[in-house]
Amino acid sequence: MRRGHHRRKVERIRLLPRLEGLAGKVKVELLEISIGGARLQHFAPLKVGQIVNLHFCWKDELLSIPSSVIRSSVDRFGSTSAYVTGVRFQIPEGTSRAPIKRLIESYVKNALDEQVRNAAGAMPAWASHLMQSAVAGAELAPLQPGDTATADEIAHQLRDEGYIRYTFAHGRWTKAKTWEPQQPEEGFTIWHFEDDDQVDLLCKDYESADEETRALIRLCAELSLIVDDTIPPQHFVP
Repeated sequence: MRRGHHRRKVERIRLLPRLEGLAGKVKVELLEISIGGARLQHFAPLKVGQIVNLHFCWKDELLSIPSSVIRSSVDRFGSTSAYVTGVRFQIPEGTSRAPIKRLIESYVKNALDEQVRNAAGAMPAWASHLMQSAVAGAELAPLQPGDTATADEIAHQLRDEGYIRYTFAHGRWTKAKTWEPQQPEEGFTIWHFEDDDQVDLLCKDYESADEETRALIRLCAELSLIVDDTIPPQHFVP
């Protein structure tokens, strides 16, 4: 069986400032978000197992995402207490994840920009490259005279060959072919057709990065693997 099970911590971004919204009829603030779900704070209870529509606005765009409540507990913040709830997005097959992807990309870009300002350096080349990889198949394999396949067909053929998982442990890198897009605990998973030079840059930056930057690298890699035919070609421009 070629598909294996690989567990890892889901990379989430902290939303600063927080986004206000509704989970069903309950007012919430979004604390964190990932491609697969979100972490909420609120003052009225939500029941574990409940399915709610999570509504919130981002850049004048109203997002409405069916979500299941997977955990909820009461946390104390100074002299007050509130519910902190984790929800998992229940996005139907064929439904676009473009708005969530754009939101996360925006926050990742801001976080990378902040790091660049703090270090007075340049935007890492891998950041722009990875953000384009979800639509890169046709660009990486231009049509040649006599080809009968379309650019989209070539892109799908490239993607069908899977991924490479790069794992960093004990100061050394190992890589393995995989058909699972999950990111490892240490390292990253990317398309098998990524340029060797870009991979070398990514590995070097990962080795010297702190935990926060490593999490951003994994999140960039995760976003680059999302294939959504409803998302037009995008360029991550610092």
